[in-house]
Amino acid sequence: DTIVHAQPEFSPRHMRREFVVLCSDYIAETFIPRVMRVLAEEAPDVVISVRPLEASVTLLPEGLARRGAHFCILPSEHCSALHPRAHLFHERFSAVVWRDHPTLGDTLTLDRLRDMSHVAVQFSDNGPDALDAKPLALSGVMRRTPVVVDQFALAAQLVVGTPYIALIPNRLGCLWAKSLPLRVLELPQGTRDIEFDEALQWSEAQLDDPPLRWFRDKMLEVARDH
Repeated sequence: DTIVHAQPEFSPRHMRREFVVLCSDYIAETFIPRVMRVLAEEAPDVVISVRPLEASVTLLPEGLARRGAHFCILPSEHCSALHPRAHLFHERFSAVVWRDHPTLGDTLTLDRLRDMSHVAVQFSDNGPDALDAKPLALSGVMRRTPVVVDQFALAAQLVVGTPYIALIPNRLGCLWAKSLPLRVLELPQGTRDIEFDEALQWSEAQLDDPPLRWFRDKMLEVARDH
């Protein structure tokens, strides 16, 4: 007779796993904490290892394997067309300035945006252009960038005490404005929309593993309320 061995029932509450996620500092500060709060209730022994995103990570699955990662969260326009992905949420850029900016009031005009010096964000010297670069150029904004950094949060911190401006994702700007002397301003009329969709991407072969499928679905569930 053939002996069939029953597979142990999968239980998130008793799962002991580490999931490695590649993402930007923006995602690490605004989205991952929401995921962690859910896991603390449903899978308290799970560990999330958050690692910085690299421009080359879109070479999936090799990029994920090289970094020892399971998932990558990145703007959908930078995803690989060869591998699965799922929409997470929509985001837009806002401007952040020092709360006591010496010359800027409560409204940002297109002329002021053109005239101001910017703290710009560029993740890699040889990676894709910053998400705001093309829309700004199409709006006639050729930025002066006395400071270029590789993290959105650092851009927000560096405008404090200066006449500079930074364009960062709105959720992150609102978060940092709670702890730093910052103002978050809407971009002016006449500026091309600076918006993007965040996506979750993975290698298809990884989803043969039930815990990985569960974690993917949990992130998608959290994103629906983000």
